[in-house]
Amino acid sequence: MIEKSQASYLHSPDTQYQCRDCPSWIEGESQCVLHGPNDVLLRIDSCNYFVREMPGLFGQTPLALLTKEESGATRNAEGFSCKRCEEWDQENWSCSKVDKDTTGADPGMIHPDACCNLWKPDPIRSQMPTDAFYSFRK
Repeated sequence: MIEKSQASYLHSPDTQYQCRDCPSWIEGESQCVLHGPNDVLLRIDSCNYFVREMPGLFGQTPLALLTKEESGATRNAEGFSCKRCEEWDQENWSCSKVDKDTTGADPGMIHPDACCNLWKPDPIRSQMPTDAFYSFRK
């Protein structure tokens, strides 16, 4: 198991950790500041460089700092979060890869609405609409 900080564990309420919620997203262009001008991304995509701030904060020009392969860009229409990840244990609010007892957000647990860079889609839960998860909340 690794520490939350090593996995870039982030708990940011009211997001599904998609490109549309990241400051690197160029609204209306299907592009990201970090990627190249020919790298088409959708609002429902995400990558390992997601941060939660006001979209458009970093400008409107693709800088081609990363390829989609380098950033780990992937697509999931319903969004990304621990509750949608194959590694998340919903019964114990823990993760098979990230140590819930390390320092960081959500002491002693892996919150279903958090996310990290080790996200791997659960075959069923990754496709569930967000409101289907309300019963998981403590």
